Formats: sequence, C-alpha cells, structure tokens
Amino acid sequence: MGRRGIVISFTLVRTVGFLLVAVGFLMPVFGGRGTGFDVANALIRSNLLMGVLMFNVFVSAIFGGVIGLLMLTSRRRKISAATGWIDLALCIASGLVVYFVGLRAPALGAGGVLILAGWIAALVGQVSRGR
Repeated sequence: MGRRGIVISFTLVRTVGFLLVAVGFLMPVFGGRGTGFDVANALIRSNLLMGVLMFNVFVSAIFGGVIGLLMLTSRRRKISAATGWIDLALCIASGLVVYFVGLRAPALGAGGVLILAGWIAALVGQVSRGR
C-alpha cells in the first residue's frame, strides 16, 4: 500500500500568492489612504516614479497570476523559472521601495497585510517550485 497524502503544487501556491497581491491592491492598503489605485494616483501627482512603482505592484501581480495559470493549465508550455523570479522581484521590490522611500512606512491596512501575505506565498511557491 502506498502512502496517500495531499500533493501540493507549488506553482498553485505561487499563483494564489500573486492573486492575493492583486486582491490586496483593491482593498485599503494603508490606514485611511484608500485602495492601492488611490494611493498610486496620489503618488503620481507628487512623485511620478513612486506612482509608477505602486502601479507596477498590481501589474506584476496580474502578470504572475496569468503566467501561473498558464503553467497550471498546460503541461506543454515551458515557461522559464527566470521569468517567475524576475516578476516576483519586480513586484516585491516595487512595493518595498514605495513603502519605505515614498511613504515612509505608514501603518498597513487590510489590503497591505494581504499583499504581504501574497508576497510570502509567491516567494515560497517560487523557491519550492524547483523541487
């Protein structure tokens, strides 16, 4: 008799992580400052680079989710692991630069916590994907 257990697809974990980031962006990200889009629009008025980086968090999360779904639905498509690493690095680095440099580390709202949880899940899924 073979062992039966739960088989975890780390590609699925990574994809869910990116989707959590995208959903978190649609929620109040920092205290009372509104959604991620509201914060990005406000940042564009004051500092174009920080606003673009804030939008990049959402765009790279959507891109990572789409790539993950393509990897899950088709076994024939071979997508390089480098694509996943670059996308994940862009998503996390953009968010951290905006948080620490552009906004000077404000208190996180529910969306900010969800984004952080999504980054962690995507990172765990990306690191473990090679195993």
